[in-house]
Amino acid sequence: MTDAVHNGGLSVTGSRKGCKTCGHMSHCGSSAYITVRDYACDGGGTREVKVCGHCNCEACSTKKEKVSKLVIPNNKKF
Repeated sequence: MTDAVHNGGLSVTGSRKGCKTCGHMSHCGSSAYITVRDYACDGGGTREVKVCGHCNCEACSTKKEKVSKLVIPNNKKF
């Protein structure tokens, strides 16, 4: 198994804005990764582990709302 190397854990506290999906700080437009260290019996190396595929913070939610309210003129079907 592995030990987490990063500080702070996965929870977002206080007034900091973060991703509602994974709990990390906002990572708009990219994935969130953490660095983990393997146990010594497994080689003791470090590696990056993807914990979230896309951000879902307040800023991202606002962008999605603006896009969803976009009106297509003449309601043409494609």
